Amino acid sequence: MMRAEVSIRSPESDPRRQRAAAIRALLQVPPLYKVVTFGQDPSDDDRTRRLKTMAVIVAVVMTLFSASMLFVPERSLFLRRLDVLIVAAEVNGLFWYWRIRTAPSLFYLVVPPYFAFMAFSALINGTTEGDHFAIMLIPTAAVVILGPDRALGWLAAALATLFAVYSLDPYLPHWTFESVRSVGHPDGSLFHSAYKQHPTFLEMETTIYATILFFFITRSAYIQLTRMGEQIKAEKAKVDQLMDAVYPASVSERLKVTDGQIIADDIPEASVLYADLEGFSRFTKQNDPQDVVAFLDAMFGRFDMLAEHHGVEKIKTIGDGYLAASGVLAEDTSDAADLCALGLDMIHAVQVLSKVHGVSIGVRIGIHTGPVMAGVMGRKRPHFDIWGGTVNMAHRLQATAPRNTIQISEETCGRVAGVFDFKHRGDVRMKGLGFVPCWTLKPTLLKAAA
Repeated sequence: MMRAEVSIRSPESDPRRQRAAAIRALLQVPPLYKVVTFGQDPSDDDRTRRLKTMAVIVAVVMTLFSASMLFVPERSLFLRRLDVLIVAAEVNGLFWYWRIRTAPSLFYLVVPPYFAFMAFSALINGTTEGDHFAIMLIPTAAVVILGPDRALGWLAAALATLFAVYSLDPYLPHWTFESVRSVGHPDGSLFHSAYKQHPTFLEMETTIYATILFFFITRSAYIQLTRMGEQIKAEKAKVDQLMDAVYPASVSERLKVTDGQIIADDIPEASVLYADLEGFSRFTKQNDPQDVVAFLDAMFGRFDMLAEHHGVEKIKTIGDGYLAASGVLAEDTSDAADLCALGLDMIHAVQVLSKVHGVSIGVRIGIHTGPVMAGVMGRKRPHFDIWGGTVNMAHRLQATAPRNTIQISEETCGRVAGVFDFKHRGDVRMKGLGFVPCWTLKPTLLKAAA
């Protein structure tokens, strides 16, 4: 099938979309793309991908920062050895994350050694290098990656560590090592160098309060965003369900992924059924609107079930008319024979429902095969529709068909020959076309439709 899509994008773009597009383009740069997609699986949902991307970026930045400390000239041999250990631990964590491929695994593999290193570094340097600030941020990261409940343990660990850094500082041993000797530690003292700024009670108190504050702000925001995400997901599911009820499945999927585009397909061959209830106008005059609507709902509801049973696509209802087609969608495997089988079942359904309701209503059906165009029409209450000469011909065949009869064209006859039996009715005069050869379908199935 030939399918053409026509774009009608507005020349003025949303700045937010432009920024988002720029970020996506940046992340598509091969080196960056390999980093941000590291450890991701095709089965990951959008939230998991974002979480993994953020966790990987943070872990890579931490590893690069730790590695950069190896090149600081003033760094002592002792601290360089610690730097090598922490870098090795972080690289090992990234490797096992690549094997396990879950964001929490990356956190548990990378953060504990980093946490221990920051705590030990705070004991060595006090507040000089701001190691206590790194400890303060770990519970906040735990909220995002592990969730608000499992992060509580990391908050307790961070608070205990900060309290220990302050409380143990006066009691730390006066150890000296040659490997510790550096510009900041000229005497080789590990915990009591002149370079060290000993933590004060005010500094630790402020850091502890800030840790608690940042943690619960992040926790509250996480919970609110999670609830909003669940609400958005539920609303999206409702919208998707509504779209699937209004549009064919393939059209619904295309509408979800297109933005400001008209969906218009040129279909070389399809079969179209047009049905109209005979005697319905008299029925509407003799009955209340509620009874009329109830009857139509029952009738068209039955037609819908039959169309689904035969694999035929219902297009729309027009008053007391019913339009269906086969072969108009990419996933549609039905053909003219399925449409004829549907027409026969529709006649039977009308006869049964008319008898149940005690009314005299029949149906006329026309089927024609040929090229059609299909697409989504309109801006307000848009709908999937088909149009073209084939649809008009099906309508004319219906208009001239006898009561409770399916009238088909020569083109359709060629498609159902050998499957159904039909009778040549002769040339029938049709508006705008003159005399056209027509056939009526007999309710005799010669062989099962393929």
